[in-house]
Amino acid sequence: MRLREWTVEDAAWYAEATRDPEVQRYTTDPPTITEAQVADAIRSLSTNPATASFCIEDAGERCGNVAVDFEDGIGHVSYLVAAHARGRGLATKSLSEFVAWILAHRTVGELRS
Repeated sequence: MRLREWTVEDAAWYAEATRDPEVQRYTTDPPTITEAQVADAIRSLSTNPATASFCIEDAGERCGNVAVDFEDGIGHVSYLVAAHARGRGLATKSLSEFVAWILAHRTVGELRS
C-alpha cells in the first residue's frame, strides 16, 4: 500500500468510486459528480493550503482516497475505500501513514474524523 498524489488521469476512477452506495452513506461528494469536476478539484489541490488528498494504491491499483481539510488549527480527516478493496486493512494502513504525513508537513492542533 502506498499513498500518492492524485493526477487528472484518476478523475474518472474517483467519480465512479463515489457512486458506490456505501461510499455515498459517508461522503459529501454527490453521486452525480463528474470526471470534469473531479479533475478540477485535483488541479486545485496543489494551490490550496487548506486541504490535502492522496490516492490509496495497492499493488498498482487505485483503491481509495484519504483527505484532510484544515480550519482553525483543526484537521478534518476523511477517507474512502472502493468496494473491490475493502477487507484488506487499507483504511487502517492508509490513515496511519496519512496522519504521520499530516503531522510532518502541517501545523495542526487536533485531528477529527
